[in-house]
Amino acid sequence: MAEINAKLWQPATDLTKTTFENEIVPVVDLFLSAMANGAQHVRGRIFINCRLNGPAVLLALEGLRFNNCHMGSVGGDIRKLLYKPMSDTEVTGAASFEECVFDGCAFFAVGFTGPQSFLDSFLTSFPLKS
Repeated sequence: MAEINAKLWQPATDLTKTTFENEIVPVVDLFLSAMANGAQHVRGRIFINCRLNGPAVLLALEGLRFNNCHMGSVGGDIRKLLYKPMSDTEVTGAASFEECVFDGCAFFAVGFTGPQSFLDSFLTSFPLKS
């Protein structure tokens, strides 16, 4: 995992831009900003060395990439970050992201949900520690 440089983080001031670098980004505010601008999801954004703040549940849709990210404090059990949807077709109350890249980011108080394929991939990418 890449080293996270928290000293560079500044609060994000423009939640409509495409690329965020060295910024603190509130997940819910970003999602609400996207919706206010007519989008159904946060789509096509790039986050480089950012801190993504919750509390929030991030709904992973198609095309998300997590490169060298710190997913959150889990005490050795990455499953603590995951929520399994009860419906096969919809999730209500989660901030949906699609076609986004997270490179060297840190997530704080963010849980993750999505289709079973995403949950399986997440567990494979961030295995349980013994």
